[in-house]
Amino acid sequence: MSQSSSTPQAQNRKPRWPGLIWAVPVAALAIVGWLALRSYLDQGPTVTVEFPTTGGIKANHTSVKFRGVTVGQVTGTRLAKSLDKMSVTIRFDPYMAGHLGKGTRYWIAGKEVSFSDLSSLKSLIAGPYIGVDPHPGPTVHKVVGLSQEPVLKSEPKGLTLILQSDHFNVVERAAPIFYQGMQIGEVRGKAQAPDGDGFRIYAFISQKYLHLINARSRFWNSGNIRFALLGKDPGLHLPPSNAILSGAISVFTPESGKPATENMQFHLYPSAQAARWAPRSNAVFYQLVLPGGPKGLASGAAVRLEGARVGTVTAVD
Repeated sequence: MSQSSSTPQAQNRKPRWPGLIWAVPVAALAIVGWLALRSYLDQGPTVTVEFPTTGGIKANHTSVKFRGVTVGQVTGTRLAKSLDKMSVTIRFDPYMAGHLGKGTRYWIAGKEVSFSDLSSLKSLIAGPYIGVDPHPGPTVHKVVGLSQEPVLKSEPKGLTLILQSDHFNVVERAAPIFYQGMQIGEVRGKAQAPDGDGFRIYAFISQKYLHLINARSRFWNSGNIRFALLGKDPGLHLPPSNAILSGAISVFTPESGKPATENMQFHLYPSAQAARWAPRSNAVFYQLVLPGGPKGLASGAAVRLEGARVGTVTAVD
């Protein structure tokens, strides 16, 4: 018997788990794919809004806010070929799905600084942000934004009144509204009247002060510095400190008036005297022809009977 016949021979054995070596990379790929899918599904809706070209809107920096709460972020900006418009892409938080339907409004806020609203001073550092007024429904992905901040109809617990004025720069947004020196509301916006005749100022009155307003209330511009030599209160009269730069509106309310309603319209008078002596709805009007002309008589002059004021000159031709 030879020695070679007793030598053991090597044998090839198949491994019990032949694909085990691939299990780790396959599992890693599966985890990565699952995480990517999860990230995609967790993303909120995307909306592209067209605005007039303006500075300060930056991708991955400018936030989107609803009543001061951040609900999204700008992810991209692009100028139109005409250079007068820009498209802003917004990625919202997931919970905003279902709240960006038809009727949702977008605007650029924080471009103007109001000295009566100190929170707006943050815009000097942080830059503008995009405001949104949500509306329920399926997401509308392409929208045209507003050119200016709107008066929010969804504002809770209060009443919006429309003050008609002949001048646009009487007061600024967030200007205070006073009743006997107590602030009861603020200006929420202003715009040209739909018929082009004058301007509208949107005044918001807090709910807890609505009992101070009725259909006969008179509003006037009280943000001016006034100097009087005669009258009951002579001297230099300054408006409150928060009204010197932004302006202010004051109101007094006669008794026995009907309750004010949403969007009820009032005239904004230039002064307290003009507001108090403006003709009422039951006033009787007379037209006089004076020999030699009015001789310096101007609109707003008092009409007196035996020394007591009984009326006001409304126009001089």
